[in-house]
Amino acid sequence: MEALTLTPEDQILKLETRRQIYKLILKNPGLCLSEISRELKTPKSTLTFHLNKLEKHGLITSIYEEKNQRFFIKQNFGKLEKKFIHALRKETSRNIILYIGWVTCASQAELSRELEKANTTIDKHLKKLLELGIIEPAYIENGVMRTAKNNKIIRKPVGREIIYRLALTPGSNMTFGDLLWNLFEVYGEGLTNDGDTGFILSGLHQLITPKKGIPKKVKTGKNIVDDVEMAFYGVFPHPYHV
Repeated sequence: MEALTLTPEDQILKLETRRQIYKLILKNPGLCLSEISRELKTPKSTLTFHLNKLEKHGLITSIYEEKNQRFFIKQNFGKLEKKFIHALRKETSRNIILYIGWVTCASQAELSRELEKANTTIDKHLKKLLELGIIEPAYIENGVMRTAKNNKIIRKPVGREIIYRLALTPGSNMTFGDLLWNLFEVYGEGLTNDGDTGFILSGLHQLITPKKGIPKKVKTGKNIVDDVEMAFYGVFPHPYHV
């Protein structure tokens, strides 16, 4: 019988610990070292050794953002997706993206109120999201303010406040809200490792594609719209006021 020849990838993944790390990152893109350590209950020093091996042999890749190294399966993500997932892994940035995506646009003062965060905290996250190109100011043109897809926004700034909207991804007609949806279609709750966010997105997924079945967490005996709304306002306590 001819001997089975292992591929270089199989050779690297022969060790159980290494396989566990690879599978975790595959299902949960963008985890950092401390998150992987917590999930696998493995010391960081051990993980660092195996992560370096996986990255050296081209199975995973990583980015450094704000002193955080986040890990991805190499062939699955480009630079844009990595930076976007990094933003989604931070609770306040993620909630800003979700909130603006839900209500179309928002000002800094509104985000501070709705997310119950200090204005300075919101300002810090807005600056980073602007730097990454995930959000942008919604300009007024001919008396009308529009989304990045040119849909009319029924909202006008008060005084000199800036209203933010989700930007288009470079070279496409897809907003970062669309990208979030596409990534969630593939990775589900593993995209953020946040139960509330996953519940909201799962509920929205059911509203848009009911043929795929109601997510288990949504089966509460009430209308799914009410379920999703309640989950949303569990994250964003106050109703949206124009």
